[in-house]
Amino acid sequence: MAATTQVFSPSGAFRIWPAQGHMRLWQGEIVTLLATASPIVLIGILTMAMSIADMVMLGRFDPDGLATIVVVSDLYSIIFNFSAGFASVVTPQVATAIGARVRWRVCTIVRRTLLLVLGLAAAGAVVILCSSSLLQAVGVRQTADGGAYAACMAGAYMFMVLFALVRAVLSAMGRPGAAILAICAALPVKLGANFVFIGGMWGVPAFGAVGAGLASLLVAVLMGGSLLLYLWFSKSFAEFDAYPDGTFVPPSTFVIPSSRALAVSGSLLGLTAVAETGVFLASTIVVGMLAANDLIVHALAFRALATGYLLIAAVGQAATLRMAYLGARSAKGLERHALRAVLSFSVALIAIILLVMVAAATPLGRLLASTIEGGAYLAAPTADLLRVAGLTLAALVPAHMFAALLRARRIVGMPTALMLTCYWGLGLGLMLLLCKVGLGAWGTWASLLIGAVAASVAFAVYFARAEAAAR
Repeated sequence: MAATTQVFSPSGAFRIWPAQGHMRLWQGEIVTLLATASPIVLIGILTMAMSIADMVMLGRFDPDGLATIVVVSDLYSIIFNFSAGFASVVTPQVATAIGARVRWRVCTIVRRTLLLVLGLAAAGAVVILCSSSLLQAVGVRQTADGGAYAACMAGAYMFMVLFALVRAVLSAMGRPGAAILAICAALPVKLGANFVFIGGMWGVPAFGAVGAGLASLLVAVLMGGSLLLYLWFSKSFAEFDAYPDGTFVPPSTFVIPSSRALAVSGSLLGLTAVAETGVFLASTIVVGMLAANDLIVHALAFRALATGYLLIAAVGQAATLRMAYLGARSAKGLERHALRAVLSFSVALIAIILLVMVAAATPLGRLLASTIEGGAYLAAPTADLLRVAGLTLAALVPAHMFAALLRARRIVGMPTALMLTCYWGLGLGLMLLLCKVGLGAWGTWASLLIGAVAASVAFAVYFARAEAAAR
């Protein structure tokens, strides 16, 4: 009988592959990563579709209101990304518990993380509530609707943080179906609510930008609330809430040492998320302060970059899950093949990004400009920014993948320091300088490109040294 190799599937089952050499094992890891990343990509695309719906619908109805929500929503995204990064501390811990065959620990991990995330969400909601006033104070022009829109987004943030936590738990369990179902149901609700609240229908007055915020709040309540109830009350998760003898795990107490360790790890992951993506979101604020005339063009290019970034983030999260699982199982042989699969995906992603955002920048720029009322004149400058944005996104791939691999090993401190230095130190510093001298949005994206290249080089060197030390 031929020898066999067991390969973990995202569903938690084992697939049996004939051991026909390294190529077969590499193919198995490709399939596993693809299966794990696919639902994450789908969730990200559907989430991004709701943001794009706000831009398209409000851009047709109220371009001035669009300029307001773009800046507030990107500040919201910085805070949300920190919170979602904090919540993602649960991902490698749950994957490790499952890989080590101690599934009953999952329940305690989730409960303690939830308590910490709720406290963080309350603090973040206060900052978002005041975001319009804060932006006005630093010189970013806001319309009269800015405060009301920010209040709606503060409420939406609370529920979206819960959604992010439960989604991370379900991904680690290999059960992303409920999160996909929730967001699939939310998209038509969001589109319908935008029609009703932005332009006014069926006796409801036209709220404009505030209407987009109200629709986001409604959808967030449905998504976050339904998914949390599902995780807590569905009987399908009984195996994660019981000891091997069948007795249920008692409600966990707030153990300070364990909770402190979770808080420290979560804060590092949250800081990593902000270090990695926050400077791109902050670029909208910089453009709003120093080059307000370029704000809409910048926002169009940024949304294109954010859509492409979904693919990178999904593969990175899949790599973290896979490598954490294999590490817990001490499967050194499969770890090498999984690493090869991640690097293969990275090369493919770079090729796709360059093809879509750089080679096809002109037609893509026309398409994006068409979403703005009377925005045909924006097509050429948008295409120019897309070329630089595409190069920037391609340069981000190595840094993100190496960070994901290090995260699976719970190496967070140095990667975060590298990101802060390259993105926030070098990238943001150049951004402020180039905007000040009048290069506007183009200078902003050139700065982001330089920071991304520096980060990828630094991560490649650090990862190579970590691999050498591990041997």
